[in-house]
Amino acid sequence: MNSRFLKRMLVGSALLVAGSLPLFATPTLTLSDGIAADTVTIMDNGAGDSSSQAGIVKFNGVLGVWNINVSIGETKPAIGNAAFPQLDISSLNVSTGAGTLVITFSETGFGPTSGVGTSSIHGLQDNGSVSLVTKQNSTTLTSLGTYSSTVVSGSASAAVNGTSYGLTEQLTIVHHSAGVTLVDANFTVPIGSGPTPSVPDSGTTLGLLGCSLTALALFVRSRKQNKSV
Repeated sequence: MNSRFLKRMLVGSALLVAGSLPLFATPTLTLSDGIAADTVTIMDNGAGDSSSQAGIVKFNGVLGVWNINVSIGETKPAIGNAAFPQLDISSLNVSTGAGTLVITFSETGFGPTSGVGTSSIHGLQDNGSVSLVTKQNSTTLTSLGTYSSTVVSGSASAAVNGTSYGLTEQLTIVHHSAGVTLVDANFTVPIGSGPTPSVPDSGTTLGLLGCSLTALALFVRSRKQNKSV
């Protein structure tokens, strides 16, 4: 048999087998203030990820006017699984001036799934607005906001069907001037006939909440003191 033909057959067979396997990518967290040089992209257990746990990506650093950023993305295997997906973004952000921060968290390798997914958002914001979009591949599932009140809260549901797909949460935070925002955004498909997804780590969320409430209180107090001078 011709060796070139045999080589092509072997390569073709390998591609066919690979194409039939489930797709598992790496959870990716991206933060952008609209300036390309400031954009941060972190892959699970890659450079810049301060969490060593699989399925959790954590950024802690400065991004332009956003001088305090603690943003955490969580997904499988830390929470949820392929059939019953979960995505969660917890973020504490303090800015020294006006700006827009877009936080995106994505993962693929979900499915097969047939059910209804729910997006929810909760948090506090001092001087701006918050909004959330959740997508299945490139199709928008839910859109929440824009929330401009101090207390941020909302939810929405959408059908989720697919055998192999990706999910993305995109959180947009706007500050009109120096301010503080704490927000948690979650997408989950309710428990069905398959394995039960785990729940987000309450220690992480509560710890972030505690830090944010302290930062928010200090910032509001300092603003009031400055106005009274």
